[in-house]
Amino acid sequence: MMDLQTRIDEMKEARSHVRVAIGILEGYSLSGTRVKLRELEGQLTIAIKRRERS
Repeated sequence: MMDLQTRIDEMKEARSHVRVAIGILEGYSLSGTRVKLRELEGQLTIAIKRRERS
């Protein structure tokens, strides 16, 4: 089983990838996709904060 810090680090890496994807999509008319990615980024941020507090 993964330790908590490893899980947090993986979530931060995933969030970073989501942010890159949002940046790439800025030039395209895929606003629905950007919205979904921003929602995912927010969910990852919340999950990271919860795990960092525990």
